[in-house]
Amino acid sequence: MSAIPTRIALDMITNAVSRQTADSTTATALAPAFETRIIVLAQGAQFVTPPDSEYYPPTYLRSRGLDIVDLAPNTFLFSSTDQLVNYILFITTDRMVFREALGTENIQVIYGGHARHGQGPCFHTTDDPGEWWDDGDSFDNGIFRMGYPYIAIPVGDVLEHRYHANPAMTADPKPARDKTLLHPKLMQHYHAIKQFTINNLSSDPAKVGVLQDLLPFGPYWGLDCIGDSGHFERHLLMKSGWKYTTTAPVDLAATRLACRLFCHFGCSTLIHNQKIVRHLRGWAKDGDNRLAYWTDAPAPPLDLVPIWLFHLFSYSKESGFLDWEPSTEYARKKTNRETPLLFPGHRFRVI
Repeated sequence: MSAIPTRIALDMITNAVSRQTADSTTATALAPAFETRIIVLAQGAQFVTPPDSEYYPPTYLRSRGLDIVDLAPNTFLFSSTDQLVNYILFITTDRMVFREALGTENIQVIYGGHARHGQGPCFHTTDDPGEWWDDGDSFDNGIFRMGYPYIAIPVGDVLEHRYHANPAMTADPKPARDKTLLHPKLMQHYHAIKQFTINNLSSDPAKVGVLQDLLPFGPYWGLDCIGDSGHFERHLLMKSGWKYTTTAPVDLAATRLACRLFCHFGCSTLIHNQKIVRHLRGWAKDGDNRLAYWTDAPAPPLDLVPIWLFHLFSYSKESGFLDWEPSTEYARKKTNRETPLLFPGHRFRVI
């Protein structure tokens, strides 16, 4: 498991920076007048970028003219002489490192990856089918749960990713129409929730056979509605949640939230997770602390994260030892102006 930079003493970070490559134009040490800001970028399932990808954040930032210095494996430095800030960027794909980062004071945490239909950040280094699309098969992979207790998941998702799912069974009463229990999509389509047997889940006998291996014996609560894919499809109500979950203590309730900034750059995280984090979990903005940003529609995390970082690093006003929000608001506004030009088919904003 990787360690996040906050475990490294500040003098070790200083020594690492002082050993920069000879051709770097950045100062050779952390200047005392510069504030050090640590960013933990957690890359999630389906959006892990290898170092040779043009969208690997250090590669992308260098392509746009920023001097990004390698410090250590997965650890990079950008020094802003305008801001008087040294940004240390640490990239991880580990669910437990993400959890630790959320509990670390005075750092920035960015998640870029699959939102799992609102269940929460999801971690694995490949797109292969397996249990990591749900609870995971070890502590370092799977979903970090921060969703509503009941979420509609397409049957096709279970078939595509081949994980053992946890659907709501009709042996229990139909979940109450309660906005603290049901994802907003289920609140909107509550009247459509009904019982399904396993044979009702697909007209293809081969797919029914696969589902028999992945689901408990039904019947189940489910509904037909337009999914995140934009297609009308059959869904199951899945038990998810953010507290007392199947992944506890790797969930929102069991995690200390101490980071200064959290960017949840999965798809549609404003509707999926914002109220859970801000209201039900009670992690409210506190002046220049507990800052958070979300997406209001399906978004491409592969591209969004490096664009956000570029504009954050490009902020040209003094920021060191001052409030962070002016620089993050600058990054939000500049990102929202640029992304419609780059991705005309995507109608999303950072909120």
